[in-house]
Amino acid sequence: MCRYFRTGPSRAASIAVLVAAALAAAAAVRAEPAPRLTLFSPAEAERLRIDDAEWRPPRRLRGVPPGPRIDVKAPQVRTDTDGALIETRTPASLVIRFEPNPAPVNMGSLEVTARKGIFSKSLTDLLKPYVKGTSLAVDAVEIPAGKFIVEIAVADENGAQTVETFRLRVDE
Repeated sequence: MCRYFRTGPSRAASIAVLVAAALAAAAAVRAEPAPRLTLFSPAEAERLRIDDAEWRPPRRLRGVPPGPRIDVKAPQVRTDTDGALIETRTPASLVIRFEPNPAPVNMGSLEVTARKGIFSKSLTDLLKPYVKGTSLAVDAVEIPAGKFIVEIAVADENGAQTVETFRLRVDE
């Protein structure tokens, strides 16, 4: 009988120890919190934060957008006579789906920008790693408290572009 294929209490105990170690390692990996994405540094947030006098609804175009539809699933968007408003706390989940209208979406054209007057910050490079297919999903995004204007632009394969502007209010 070959000694490598022995059975008995010592082999069973060794296997049990290995299985327990593997399960503990897997649990430890799952227990670590996922890194959070931070959209603005404190200095950037200060420069981009909108005061009450500037907190007016963005211009809205009526009708069907010429390019892809931008469907913000999370946080929830409230649309009223003052336009699209997103109210959330930080950290927040961010889920946006881009739907063809009628041509396929060109996700390489995606641009996400925070704006205040002549100041702007592109958020595109921060968000592109979270794009899967025609969706953008971030589990936990840190956004400093305040009011901000965020613009999302995306085109389809034919070049037709949709640009939507959202007012974003983040509470502490």
